[in-house]
Amino acid sequence: MALMEEADPRHALAVTAATEHFTAMFAEWLLARPEVLDGAEPRLRTMWLWHSAEELEHKSVAFDIYKATGGSDEWRTRWFRRVTVMFLGDLMHQTLDNLRHEKQLWKWATWRSAARILLSRNGLLRGNLSGWRSYLKADFHPAQQDSSLSTRWLADNRSQYTPVGTAPEAAAAALQ
Repeated sequence: MALMEEADPRHALAVTAATEHFTAMFAEWLLARPEVLDGAEPRLRTMWLWHSAEELEHKSVAFDIYKATGGSDEWRTRWFRRVTVMFLGDLMHQTLDNLRHEKQLWKWATWRSAARILLSRNGLLRGNLSGWRSYLKADFHPAQQDSSLSTRWLADNRSQYTPVGTAPEAAAAALQ
């Protein structure tokens, strides 16, 4: 945050757009592979899948504002590279803290599962390499990323969530 205090506000928008691209890539990945959450508590599974769908719904907002304010592709891609390092570093730090807290950090099964989920050909990291590269192209726009998994999940799972700001009765009526 201190880095952005005196900077052109478009830099903060570029950071936000880059972060939103990561969350959209990861969200699409999870919606395509909900079996990753097999064994999770049902409400947490629903929350993660709903959140993934929600991330895909607004993936273009910060990017569009950045471009509308005259943000350059040079700074957009420069910040994306920096956000890559920060985002993955934070992800690793949080994951290791969680595993340590749960006493799972030094178990072989944990590392085997992590390698499969993160590093396999269709894993979270390797499976998103093309999406990561696409952000670096001059003609990139988040709308190029398919959002049909989000739309489908929200439609197929309407009974599992209530839209925010809507009374349960009104939400049920709106879904019919």
